Amino acid sequence: MELKKTFFLNSQHKGEKSGYFYLNKETCVHPTNTSLLSLILFNNLKDFYLPSTFQIEADEIIDIIINNIDFAPHSFHLHGYHVWILAQVNSNDGYLNQSKLKTIAYNEINPIYRDTFTINPFSYLVFRFKTNNPSLWMMYCHND
Repeated sequence: MELKKTFFLNSQHKGEKSGYFYLNKETCVHPTNTSLLSLILFNNLKDFYLPSTFQIEADEIIDIIINNIDFAPHSFHLHGYHVWILAQVNSNDGYLNQSKLKTIAYNEINPIYRDTFTINPFSYLVFRFKTNNPSLWMMYCHND
């Protein structure tokens, strides 16, 4: 199968107020209604989704790169899927951006397979999954 999309996410505990965690410069915004009900009521309109929502087609192969731009490790959990951890670096090894993407040493032979993973401080992690479980699924940091 061929890789279809790659998403970059930057996680950071930011600001002077303790307890504010950001993912791509957005902090958590809880919907005011049930997401599945909203999809039915709004006929699955693309404009209805929150900015932090990614729409992914069925049966695609997706890579997600999470940069931990923070002084502490962050444990993430993805509902609905288990993923293959393809690359992870040590603390303080730096972040990954589009220009460094081709330099990653992927472990595609026998990668770790799980739904929860920890990203070291000032580093990144790359995971891959196949979108074969259609629904609305949430990914979040367990430290938040």
